[in-house]
Amino acid sequence: MKNIRYRGVADAAAVVGARCVNERSRAAAGRSWVLVGALLALAVFPTASTSAQTPGANCADPLVVTVPAQLPYLNALSVCGLGNDSPCLGTAEDAVYKLVVTEPVCLRVVVTGGPTRRFYVGSTCPPCGAAGAVEQDGVSLAVGEHFIVVKSPTCDTTLRLETCPLRPCCLITGDCAMLNAAECAAVGGVVRELGATCASVQCPEPYTCCLPDGGCQAITAEACRAAGGARLWGVECSAGLCGPKSCCLPNGTCSDATMVRDCLGLSGTPLIDGGTCATTPCNLVCLRGDVNCDGRVDNFDIDPFVLALIDGSAPLPPPNWVFGEGCWAIRSCSCDIHRDTGFNGFDVDPFISCMVVLPPVGEECSEP
Repeated sequence: MKNIRYRGVADAAAVVGARCVNERSRAAAGRSWVLVGALLALAVFPTASTSAQTPGANCADPLVVTVPAQLPYLNALSVCGLGNDSPCLGTAEDAVYKLVVTEPVCLRVVVTGGPTRRFYVGSTCPPCGAAGAVEQDGVSLAVGEHFIVVKSPTCDTTLRLETCPLRPCCLITGDCAMLNAAECAAVGGVVRELGATCASVQCPEPYTCCLPDGGCQAITAEACRAAGGARLWGVECSAGLCGPKSCCLPNGTCSDATMVRDCLGLSGTPLIDGGTCATTPCNLVCLRGDVNCDGRVDNFDIDPFVLALIDGSAPLPPPNWVFGEGCWAIRSCSCDIHRDTGFNGFDVDPFISCMVVLPPVGEECSEP
């Protein structure tokens, strides 16, 4: 190594000072690079406290859908890793959607995914207490905010929202109209299968229904029952038809000023032809099996039994009934061989047995 000679103390001090400055500069530069590296690491690998949460993970940060502007809507948001923000609806992970409804709408909602997938709809989040479904047509939503929570044990789920399609709707009058599910329910109809038309479905036939208030409507059986009415056979609705009438009761007595619906409910026969208790003999003695009311049970009761079985619900006897209205009025008693307080198919077998072994004159068929 070459020997360096310092010419004096001043030269030696200058060299030492220069070395110190260089070492401090290198240390400062090193610290700067460490700081730059740390900042880059934060930018590339953000910590959990600074990461953005996935929309739809919970009620505080749901996926927002504007309805009906964004219909039809389809989203395949994976629920895996989103957690369970709705434990009241089950243990599976879930995705949360907020529907901002700007005008009343009817929705068809379909969710695909695992075998136990479900969606829940409500005006609060989570919609605890809501019934879960895989597919539902006729979800009616008013203007405002509503929430849908999709739960599935598998990652892949798809939520589809679309306007309710038109379907055949069987009205209470027996007619058919193409309505969506919500519209059909609003008019008391019964919605039929998706993809069908009114031409391809058969709606129930209407019939005369006497209502509790004495009114009359030609409506279907289901609508009549829902209204608390009773079916009146063989006649069409007319003014005053179902109002107060005299009523022949099964025990042979007669009741005046009885609503037709109430008379039918007592298994009675309303005298809709204008007869009254004073002019109509309702007090015939009932012998079970004596269907023609001749005071004895024999083979001559077979034909009237068959007629009563065919037209048993009609308030008036059929044209080929030749045994009088009073006898027709007590058929629910004379034909009730089974003794279950009504004339029905359960009376056929005991009636046949009674015809095989006839009771003595003046006595009725024995109890089976």
